[in-house]
Amino acid sequence: GELDIPPGKKDESAPAFYDAIGNVCYLNLSKPNGEISAYFVHEMHHAKQARTGQSPPAKAFPNTAEHRRNWVAMMVKEEVVGTAMGFEHKRRLEGRGLVARDDTPSGMATYRRVYELWRDRALAEGKDEVAAAAIAREKGEARVAIMMADPGGRQLPELGPPGAVGESYERRYG
Repeated sequence: GELDIPPGKKDESAPAFYDAIGNVCYLNLSKPNGEISAYFVHEMHHAKQARTGQSPPAKAFPNTAEHRRNWVAMMVKEEVVGTAMGFEHKRRLEGRGLVARDDTPSGMATYRRVYELWRDRALAEGKDEVAAAAIAREKGEARVAIMMADPGGRQLPELGPPGAVGESYERRYG
């Protein structure tokens, strides 16, 4: 393929993981196919970002507080976009009857609900299918950003790094 990603390997510790140094995607093959597929799309977003230089490691940034904040913001945005891409991929597979319509991966039900709400609103306003879908994807991604946002204090984000109970992506990368 475009990025020459080697085939994924079985890893029971997390749903999926992309190793930019080794250019390998690890997948937990014990999960349902639709969930694995969504995570694979998410991880391939990381792969593309890494392989095209759009996701440099933290050490590539000067060691100042401002640059660190910029790097963390970049990584959180990458997580948001990759997660929304995975959700959208799964939603399309569900629509074609290729995978079960369920609430996996975590956050899928919320993404789907937001997508359908905004798609239906746009259609009711007279937008065509393509424009309505674009609006729905944009609103879905915005909702993913809210689900991943660090609420601060003792509250937990709706979506956080796999295996990191109570941790947000800001805290993980920061």
